[in-house]
Amino acid sequence: MTNNGVCEKQSDAESISFEALSQAPVHKFSWRQLVGIWVLCLAVVVIVCLVQVPKYATPDDFMQDLYARGAYFHTPGYLMLYSTIPFSAPICALYQLLPSVPWFPLVLFFMTAASFVIIHCLAWQLNVPCMQKLVIGFALICCEVMTCLYFTYTVVAFLAFAAGAGWVVARAAFVRPDHFFLGDLSAYLLLFEGFSLRPESGLSTAVMFAPFVVWALIKTRNKRTMIMAAAVIVLMALSYIAGHIAWNVTEGWESFLALSNAARSIADYPQLSLEAASHAVPEISRNDLAMLYEFCFVDSDVYTLPLFNELGDAVSSYGLSSIIAAVMSRKAYTLFILFLVMVITATALLLTHLLGLTKSRRIFVLSIPGMLLLEYVVVYLRARVLMQVVLPLFVIALFAVIAACYVGCTEQASVRAEHKTSRAVQLFSYAGVVAYVAITVFIEIQYALPLQRELNLDLTPRAQQYVDSHPTQDVLFTHTQGVLTNYDVFAFETWDHPDNAIFFGGYEQYTPAWQNMLSERDLTNSDGFIAQRLLESDAVSVSTADQAEMIRTYLEEHTGLSVKLTQVENLGEGSQTEGPVSVWSYQVV
Repeated sequence: MTNNGVCEKQSDAESISFEALSQAPVHKFSWRQLVGIWVLCLAVVVIVCLVQVPKYATPDDFMQDLYARGAYFHTPGYLMLYSTIPFSAPICALYQLLPSVPWFPLVLFFMTAASFVIIHCLAWQLNVPCMQKLVIGFALICCEVMTCLYFTYTVVAFLAFAAGAGWVVARAAFVRPDHFFLGDLSAYLLLFEGFSLRPESGLSTAVMFAPFVVWALIKTRNKRTMIMAAAVIVLMALSYIAGHIAWNVTEGWESFLALSNAARSIADYPQLSLEAASHAVPEISRNDLAMLYEFCFVDSDVYTLPLFNELGDAVSSYGLSSIIAAVMSRKAYTLFILFLVMVITATALLLTHLLGLTKSRRIFVLSIPGMLLLEYVVVYLRARVLMQVVLPLFVIALFAVIAACYVGCTEQASVRAEHKTSRAVQLFSYAGVVAYVAITVFIEIQYALPLQRELNLDLTPRAQQYVDSHPTQDVLFTHTQGVLTNYDVFAFETWDHPDNAIFFGGYEQYTPAWQNMLSERDLTNSDGFIAQRLLESDAVSVSTADQAEMIRTYLEEHTGLSVKLTQVENLGEGSQTEGPVSVWSYQVV
């Protein structure tokens, strides 16, 4: 081992050189061990898919899939709604090359497995007793199971960026890196693609790793460390800039960035009261505001960029009232989140005790649970307490704790190494195993099983039958597209988007696919689109009763006509809808 803590190159042809970033003698890490870790992480994915084929957890996942394979209104391209071009272009190219392969879910599963491979490698190198290594390894397996059960591209983006960043900081934050390894390139690539998959997730993950930057600036301070850190920032900037350029210059996408960001500045933050909205935009009605928060803002003459900007300025992004309201409305959920923070804190305490770190280094490792708590507070302030954010923050905090334990890699970093663990430490470790199992079971019962039950609803085949039996009639899904896209991740790959199914519920109206749909109907833009479809043709909507009444009110307010609402067909109950979903028609009285 060299003075800077770097492993000497091994002569065995079957061995691979890894950083000896722990305070212990170097553990030899062979190619066979690396392959074994890959087999383990891929086996977790395969077993989950065999036992319970995951369903995408959010509507955005289905739209990402449709855009990746060019299936939304049969409009192929190389851009996606929520991913920048370094991720979207390769995945779209794969679909164009081999369209029968389910590339989108396969790539997400592969990125998940690769993320856990990197963290398993780091955990294996820690200078802790074998039993505790097994406990940490088991915790990582539980986390991988959770993220496969609750499967969404947002979670995968968190994992990929955090795993890559974890490898980089373990390599460079505490010692001067000796030279560049193949593992570094893999980590940077995973980090880059994770950020490109969803930049917002990457930015949130970067906040979790802020303590590493502070430590490196204060303690480490060498050129190579700064270069490795700067490379992370450069890759983030490259993905962000390339994505923005691609969206702004590609035909049909020119308005996407401005309009979608302006709409998000309202829809992704605490809901405006009518009083606050009217103060910003006097002409807006209560129903117009309700339509906006139901993502039914496709009429480009009503929901304009100036309107979004004016309402966005009135939004209170962060406030104490938001967190109080969120806590009071979801007390049990808040207790669950506090439990997650406690589990990460306990994990950090266990590892710092076993590693025998000095006081300052223990404080550094324990700053990670503090960052997790801070991130959760921000989530509450934004009133966006969603599982696709809460779960990955917990998992990446575990990633960060494991990477932070490499703070003990330098000389005089520890005062003792507890390799003969006490009975109390053993019981503490077993309690940790129980805690991670309990969280996994909670995710399965509260989130994965409801998604699985949705797959057996009669609602989807009934909706599909109605769409198929009325090929010349436009069917507008008003934030209810999940009724039609209700398939597991692999079955959905064979689902063909019907030409007469029009989805409201996102930002698709700012893309070329929507423009193609308009041109097929001899429309030049989305001005008055809802009235044109529902009143001037025989189009219908698939909505709940409340949504249908909201649309009827919207039509009356913006046309000045009296509109009659008629239930055409009851499609049945949805597991996540308020009341039954029906087909509705709208006629001028």
